[in-house]
Amino acid sequence: MNSKLLFSICILLIVTNSYAKSFRITTYNIRNYDKDPRLSIETNKAELIKLIKNTKSDLIAVQEIVNTDDLKKLITKKLPYYQIKLSECGGSARQKLGFIYNKTRLKLVKFNEDLRLSISGRCSSGGRPAAIGSFKIKDSGINFTAISVHLKAGGTQSSADVRAKQYNILSKITAELTGTGRKNVVILGDFNTTDYISENQNYKRFIKFLEKNDFYDFSKNLDCTAYWWGGIEDDLWYGSILDHILATRTFLENFNRETGKTGAHCHKVNCNISTSEELGITFKEVSDHCPVTAQMDY
Repeated sequence: MNSKLLFSICILLIVTNSYAKSFRITTYNIRNYDKDPRLSIETNKAELIKLIKNTKSDLIAVQEIVNTDDLKKLITKKLPYYQIKLSECGGSARQKLGFIYNKTRLKLVKFNEDLRLSISGRCSSGGRPAAIGSFKIKDSGINFTAISVHLKAGGTQSSADVRAKQYNILSKITAELTGTGRKNVVILGDFNTTDYISENQNYKRFIKFLEKNDFYDFSKNLDCTAYWWGGIEDDLWYGSILDHILATRTFLENFNRETGKTGAHCHKVNCNISTSEELGITFKEVSDHCPVTAQMDY
Protein backbone atom coordinates (compact mmCIF):
# COMPACT_ATOMS: atom_id res chain seq x y z
CA MET A 1 0.00 0.00 0.00
CA ASN A 2 1.22 3.50 -0.81
CA SER A 3 2.84 5.01 2.29
CA LYS A 4 1.03 8.34 1.89
CA LEU A 5 -2.32 6.56 1.60
CA LEU A 6 -1.56 4.45 4.68
CA PHE A 7 -0.63 7.59 6.61
CA SER A 8 -3.90 9.29 5.58
CA ILE A 9 -5.94 6.27 6.67
CA CYS A 10 -4.19 6.21 10.03
CA ILE A 11 -4.92 9.90 10.60
CA LEU A 12 -8.58 9.38 9.67
CA LEU A 13 -8.88 6.46 12.09
CA ILE A 14 -7.30 8.49 14.89
CA VAL A 15 -9.66 11.42 14.34
CA THR A 16 -12.72 9.17 14.03
CA ASN A 17 -11.78 7.15 17.09
CA SER A 18 -11.10 10.30 19.11
CA TYR A 19 -14.52 11.70 18.26
CA ALA A 20 -16.26 8.40 19.06
CA LYS A 21 -14.66 8.32 22.51
CA SER A 22 -16.03 11.68 23.63
CA PHE A 23 -19.53 12.97 24.20
CA ARG A 24 -20.36 16.65 24.51
CA ILE A 25 -23.44 18.46 25.79
CA THR A 26 -24.00 22.21 25.93
CA THR A 27 -26.48 24.65 27.39
CA TYR A 28 -27.03 28.05 25.80
CA ASN A 29 -29.51 30.83 26.52
CA ILE A 30 -29.82 32.58 23.14
CA ARG A 31 -31.26 35.87 24.40
CA ASN A 32 -34.83 36.28 23.06
CA TYR A 33 -34.00 34.72 19.71
CA ASP A 34 -34.25 36.25 17.16
CA LYS A 35 -34.69 39.81 18.47
CA ASP A 36 -34.29 41.34 21.90
CA PRO A 37 -37.08 43.95 22.19
CA ARG A 38 -35.45 45.55 25.22
CA LEU A 39 -32.34 46.47 23.24
CA SER A 40 -33.81 46.39 19.70
CA ILE A 41 -31.00 44.04 18.69
CA GLU A 42 -31.54 41.26 16.18
CA THR A 43 -29.65 38.03 16.72
CA ASN A 44 -26.50 37.81 14.60
CA LYS A 45 -27.32 34.45 13.03
CA ALA A 46 -24.00 33.95 11.27
CA GLU A 47 -22.21 34.40 14.58
CA LEU A 48 -24.68 32.08 16.33
CA ILE A 49 -23.97 29.32 13.81
CA LYS A 50 -20.23 29.75 14.45
CA LEU A 51 -20.81 29.45 18.19
CA ILE A 52 -22.87 26.28 17.81
CA LYS A 53 -20.22 24.74 15.55
CA ASN A 54 -17.46 25.69 17.98
CA THR A 55 -19.09 23.75 20.82
CA LYS A 56 -18.66 20.54 18.77
CA SER A 57 -21.55 19.26 20.85
CA ASP A 58 -23.78 16.27 20.33
CA LEU A 59 -26.59 17.90 22.29
CA ILE A 60 -27.31 21.59 22.87
CA ALA A 61 -30.06 22.62 25.28
CA VAL A 62 -31.36 26.06 24.29
CA GLN A 63 -33.49 28.65 26.06
CA GLU A 64 -35.27 31.94 25.22
CA ILE A 65 -36.31 30.94 21.72
CA VAL A 66 -39.17 33.28 20.76
CA ASN A 67 -39.10 32.85 16.97
CA THR A 68 -39.12 29.06 16.87
CA ASP A 69 -39.89 28.73 13.15
CA ASP A 70 -36.91 30.87 12.20
CA LEU A 71 -34.46 28.90 14.36
CA LYS A 72 -35.71 25.62 12.92
CA LYS A 73 -35.17 26.93 9.38
CA LEU A 74 -31.71 28.26 10.29
CA ILE A 75 -30.54 24.97 11.77
CA THR A 76 -31.96 22.95 8.87
CA LYS A 77 -30.23 25.17 6.33
CA LYS A 78 -26.89 25.82 7.99
CA LEU A 79 -26.39 22.73 10.15
CA PRO A 80 -28.10 19.85 8.31
CA TYR A 81 -26.51 17.18 10.52
CA TYR A 82 -28.41 18.65 13.49
CA GLN A 83 -32.06 18.10 14.36
CA ILE A 84 -34.05 20.53 16.50
CA LYS A 85 -36.95 19.96 18.89
CA LEU A 86 -38.52 22.85 20.81
CA SER A 87 -41.31 23.23 23.34
CA GLU A 88 -44.72 24.58 22.37
CA CYS A 89 -45.08 26.46 25.67
CA GLY A 90 -42.91 29.36 26.80
CA GLY A 91 -44.71 31.05 29.66
CA SER A 92 -45.77 34.69 29.63
CA ALA A 93 -42.56 35.75 27.82
CA ARG A 94 -43.15 33.19 25.02
CA GLN A 95 -39.57 31.95 25.49
CA LYS A 96 -39.48 28.36 24.25
CA LEU A 97 -36.75 25.89 25.06
CA GLY A 98 -35.58 22.51 23.86
CA PHE A 99 -32.73 20.75 22.10
CA ILE A 100 -30.52 20.90 19.04
CA TYR A 101 -28.89 17.50 18.60
CA ASN A 102 -26.54 15.68 16.24
CA LYS A 103 -28.81 13.17 14.51
CA THR A 104 -25.87 11.04 13.40
CA ARG A 105 -24.95 10.36 17.03
CA LEU A 106 -28.23 10.69 18.91
CA LYS A 107 -31.71 9.32 18.51
CA LEU A 108 -34.58 11.23 20.12
CA VAL A 109 -36.81 8.56 21.63
CA LYS A 110 -39.38 10.73 23.40
CA PHE A 111 -40.10 14.43 24.01
CA ASN A 112 -42.54 16.09 26.38
CA GLU A 113 -43.07 19.28 28.37
CA ASP A 114 -43.68 19.51 32.11
CA LEU A 115 -45.80 22.52 33.02
CA ARG A 116 -45.20 22.07 36.74
CA LEU A 117 -41.99 24.06 36.40
CA SER A 118 -43.94 27.08 35.12
CA ILE A 119 -45.53 27.32 38.59
CA SER A 120 -48.74 28.64 36.97
CA GLY A 121 -49.35 25.26 35.33
CA ARG A 122 -50.32 27.04 32.11
CA CYS A 123 -48.67 27.12 28.71
CA SER A 124 -48.71 30.87 28.07
CA SER A 125 -48.53 32.35 31.56
CA GLY A 126 -46.11 32.18 34.43
CA GLY A 127 -42.63 30.79 33.89
CA ARG A 128 -41.14 28.42 31.35
CA PRO A 129 -41.97 24.69 31.49
CA ALA A 130 -39.33 21.97 31.46
CA ALA A 131 -38.56 20.43 28.06
CA ILE A 132 -37.73 16.75 28.53
CA GLY A 133 -36.05 14.60 25.90
CA SER A 134 -35.15 10.92 26.10
CA PHE A 135 -32.12 10.14 23.94
CA LYS A 136 -30.01 7.18 22.89
CA ILE A 137 -26.32 7.53 22.03
CA LYS A 138 -26.11 5.42 18.89
CA ASP A 139 -22.50 4.25 19.05
CA SER A 140 -22.55 3.26 22.73
CA GLY A 141 -26.21 2.35 23.27
CA ILE A 142 -26.37 4.59 26.36
CA ASN A 143 -29.85 5.93 27.08
CA PHE A 144 -30.32 9.18 29.00
CA THR A 145 -32.91 11.82 29.74
CA ALA A 146 -32.09 15.51 29.22
CA ILE A 147 -34.12 18.30 30.79
CA SER A 148 -33.79 21.83 29.40
CA VAL A 149 -34.79 24.47 31.96
CA HIS A 150 -35.04 28.22 32.39
CA LEU A 151 -35.83 29.08 35.99
CA LYS A 152 -37.29 32.27 37.44
CA ALA A 153 -35.20 35.35 36.64
CA GLY A 154 -34.40 38.17 39.05
CA GLY A 155 -32.08 38.99 41.92
CA THR A 156 -34.77 39.71 44.53
CA GLN A 157 -35.48 37.39 47.42
CA SER A 158 -38.98 36.70 46.10
CA SER A 159 -37.47 35.50 42.80
CA ALA A 160 -35.02 33.29 44.72
CA ASP A 161 -37.95 31.83 46.66
CA VAL A 162 -39.68 30.87 43.40
CA ARG A 163 -36.47 29.19 42.23
CA ALA A 164 -36.37 27.22 45.47
CA LYS A 165 -39.87 25.90 44.65
CA GLN A 166 -38.62 24.99 41.18
CA TYR A 167 -35.70 23.05 42.71
CA ASN A 168 -38.27 20.95 44.57
CA ILE A 169 -40.21 20.35 41.36
CA LEU A 170 -37.04 19.30 39.56
CA SER A 171 -36.27 16.94 42.42
CA LYS A 172 -39.71 15.36 41.95
CA ILE A 173 -39.22 15.04 38.19
CA THR A 174 -35.81 13.44 38.74
CA ALA A 175 -37.26 11.03 41.32
CA GLU A 176 -40.05 10.06 38.92
CA LEU A 177 -37.53 9.35 36.17
CA THR A 178 -35.13 7.36 38.32
CA GLY A 179 -38.06 5.53 39.91
CA THR A 180 -38.99 4.13 36.50
CA GLY A 181 -35.43 3.03 35.75
CA ARG A 182 -34.33 6.16 33.85
CA LYS A 183 -31.37 6.86 36.11
CA ASN A 184 -29.19 8.62 33.52
CA VAL A 185 -30.43 12.20 33.90
CA VAL A 186 -28.89 15.54 32.91
CA ILE A 187 -30.48 18.92 33.58
CA LEU A 188 -29.18 21.79 31.46
CA GLY A 189 -30.13 25.42 31.36
CA ASP A 190 -30.35 28.89 32.79
CA PHE A 191 -30.93 28.35 36.51
CA ASN A 192 -30.64 32.10 37.18
CA THR A 193 -28.48 31.41 40.24
CA THR A 194 -27.88 35.11 40.84
CA ASP A 195 -26.44 34.45 44.32
CA TYR A 196 -24.01 31.75 43.23
CA ILE A 197 -20.85 33.85 43.50
CA SER A 198 -21.87 35.51 46.81
CA GLU A 199 -22.53 32.06 48.36
CA ASN A 200 -25.37 33.36 50.53
CA GLN A 201 -28.43 31.46 51.78
CA ASN A 202 -29.90 31.18 48.29
CA TYR A 203 -26.68 29.65 47.02
CA LYS A 204 -26.88 27.17 49.89
CA ARG A 205 -30.40 26.18 48.82
CA PHE A 206 -29.08 25.42 45.34
CA ILE A 207 -26.23 23.34 46.79
CA LYS A 208 -28.72 21.47 48.96
CA PHE A 209 -30.73 20.69 45.82
CA LEU A 210 -27.59 19.27 44.18
CA GLU A 211 -26.75 17.17 47.22
CA LYS A 212 -30.29 15.85 47.59
CA ASN A 213 -30.23 14.49 44.04
CA ASP A 214 -26.50 13.61 44.01
CA PHE A 215 -25.94 15.84 40.97
CA TYR A 216 -22.53 16.71 39.63
CA ASP A 217 -22.39 20.37 38.52
CA PHE A 218 -20.15 21.06 35.53
CA SER A 219 -20.24 24.78 36.36
CA LYS A 220 -18.75 24.39 39.83
CA ASN A 221 -15.21 25.21 38.68
CA LEU A 222 -16.17 27.93 36.18
CA ASP A 223 -15.63 31.63 36.87
CA CYS A 224 -18.64 32.86 34.87
CA THR A 225 -21.32 31.77 32.38
CA ALA A 226 -22.94 35.16 31.61
CA TYR A 227 -22.40 38.90 31.94
CA TRP A 228 -24.54 41.63 33.51
CA TRP A 229 -24.17 45.33 34.35
CA GLY A 230 -23.35 44.61 37.98
CA GLY A 231 -25.83 47.09 39.42
CA ILE A 232 -23.25 49.85 38.90
CA GLU A 233 -23.41 52.63 36.32
CA ASP A 234 -19.77 52.40 35.28
CA ASP A 235 -20.05 51.14 31.67
CA LEU A 236 -18.47 47.85 32.73
CA TRP A 237 -19.89 44.35 32.63
CA TYR A 238 -19.43 41.71 35.32
CA GLY A 239 -19.35 37.94 35.10
CA SER A 240 -21.90 35.79 36.91
CA ILE A 241 -22.74 32.10 37.09
CA LEU A 242 -26.31 31.46 35.96
CA ASP A 243 -26.06 28.43 33.66
CA HIS A 244 -25.45 24.88 34.78
CA ILE A 245 -25.19 21.34 33.47
CA LEU A 246 -26.16 18.87 36.18
CA ALA A 247 -25.68 15.11 35.78
CA THR A 248 -26.61 12.18 37.96
CA ARG A 249 -23.66 10.11 39.15
CA THR A 250 -25.22 7.09 37.45
CA PHE A 251 -24.96 8.85 34.09
CA LEU A 252 -21.34 9.83 34.70
CA GLU A 253 -20.43 6.22 35.50
CA ASN A 254 -20.67 5.56 31.75
CA PHE A 255 -17.58 7.73 31.20
CA ASN A 256 -13.99 7.89 32.40
CA ARG A 257 -13.46 11.63 32.66
CA GLU A 258 -15.53 14.81 32.54
CA THR A 259 -14.68 18.49 32.16
CA GLY A 260 -16.66 21.72 31.80
CA LYS A 261 -15.85 24.94 29.97
CA THR A 262 -17.42 28.12 28.61
CA GLY A 263 -17.21 29.64 25.14
CA ALA A 264 -17.89 32.98 23.42
CA HIS A 265 -17.06 36.16 25.35
CA CYS A 266 -16.68 34.37 28.72
CA HIS A 267 -13.73 32.50 27.27
CA LYS A 268 -12.49 35.49 25.29
CA VAL A 269 -12.01 37.79 28.30
CA ASN A 270 -11.36 34.98 30.79
CA CYS A 271 -14.36 36.13 32.86
CA ASN A 272 -12.68 39.45 33.73
CA ILE A 273 -14.68 42.65 34.26
CA SER A 274 -14.90 44.12 30.76
CA THR A 275 -16.38 46.76 28.51
CA SER A 276 -18.93 45.76 25.89
CA GLU A 277 -16.31 46.38 23.22
CA GLU A 278 -13.94 43.97 24.92
CA LEU A 279 -16.69 41.36 25.21
CA GLY A 280 -17.33 41.75 21.51
CA ILE A 281 -19.88 40.61 18.97
CA THR A 282 -21.07 37.46 20.73
CA PHE A 283 -22.10 39.60 23.72
CA LYS A 284 -23.53 42.51 21.78
CA GLU A 285 -25.32 40.65 18.98
CA VAL A 286 -26.05 37.10 20.18
CA SER A 287 -26.51 36.80 23.94
CA ASP A 288 -25.32 38.02 27.32
CA HIS A 289 -24.98 34.33 28.20
CA CYS A 290 -22.20 32.07 26.98
CA PRO A 291 -22.46 28.45 25.85
CA VAL A 292 -21.42 26.09 28.65
CA THR A 293 -20.13 22.73 27.47
CA ALA A 294 -19.54 19.47 29.32
CA GLN A 295 -17.26 16.92 27.70
CA MET A 296 -17.30 13.29 28.82
CA ASP A 297 -14.76 10.78 27.58
CA TYR A 298 -15.32 7.04 27.24
